[in-house]
Amino acid sequence: GYRKVNRIAMVIAFSGFRDEELFVPYRYFLERGCEVKIYSTQKGTAKGKLGATFEVEHVLADLDVHHIDALVIIGGPGGYEYIGDKLLQGIIKQADQENKWIAAICMAPQLVAETGLLQGRNATIFSADQERLVHFGAKYTGKPVEVDGRFITADGPTSAQAFAQTLIQKLHAT
Repeated sequence: GYRKVNRIAMVIAFSGFRDEELFVPYRYFLERGCEVKIYSTQKGTAKGKLGATFEVEHVLADLDVHHIDALVIIGGPGGYEYIGDKLLQGIIKQADQENKWIAAICMAPQLVAETGLLQGRNATIFSADQERLVHFGAKYTGKPVEVDGRFITADGPTSAQAFAQTLIQKLHAT
């Protein structure tokens, strides 16, 4: 039957995103016919922690939540730069208000948690950051991938494939 094209916005750090967490889901989404756009703090050549690069064409300020089905936030050491970022927080909150899927991997679940949206929800995160998750009222489960409501969280690069598969399953079910 006819299936609409799912539109996914992926957010990465311009420097120090986790390579596999971007490329594994990105390829998976494209293979399944999704329209995927990558956003960062600036345009140009973003560099991954392990040396991979990606040509970023979209800045966060241009991310229109209204035109996406899912917001995916990628981790890596560079992701800590987004802690307290009002622009990203606003995007996450708007995505929640518009009932979009919100998915975050590695350290990125804390970027969702700091908006208050994971309060009382089951979530997972890069193990070293679990206190940050709990601090914002989430229930840390330690699972590779966790789903609660429209929130999908994952613990790191080894879970990148399962993280991507989980989002696609959920998008196809809704």
